[in-house]
Amino acid sequence: AWKLLMPILEVWKNTAPSDFPNYAVGSWGPEDVQGLLDQQGHRWPVPTELKRYAQKGGGKTPLKKFK
Repeated sequence: AWKLLMPILEVWKNTAPSDFPNYAVGSWGPEDVQGLLDQQGHRWPVPTELKRYAQKGGGKTPLKKFK
């Protein structure tokens, strides 16, 4: 089974999809996520102590500032 699966896993590992919503490590994640939540009438929960930073920077504020 591994002889069949390993080539597939190697291709997936070495080839990132061009339409995958990549985002910077330590960021709030892809900005498109909020749009998906908005369509359903939801918001991503933000811990109380981080709300003021989230309002200023939105999805662009790195989380490492809060450590």
